Amino acid sequence: MWVWFLAYGILPIVILVVQVNSFAGGLAGSDIDTLAETIEDFGTIGVIGNALVVIAGTSWILFTRQLTDRHIGLTREA
Repeated sequence: MWVWFLAYGILPIVILVVQVNSFAGGLAGSDIDTLAETIEDFGTIGVIGNALVVIAGTSWILFTRQLTDRHIGLTREA
């Protein structure tokens, strides 16, 4: 459950803050090359964000299966 909370709740907020700061820094410079590099960095951050979504989804599936197995065991359902 903690893995899901981290991957789905906390880390996306951190990535959003990094993106906003990076974009604001790219806009502050009047150089078009700086802005292009900033936009290019968003691709890397996007890949990391998508990896976090996969990790969050996988951990949620595992958590749900464990919870279901525990419920079935406690209620003696077959």
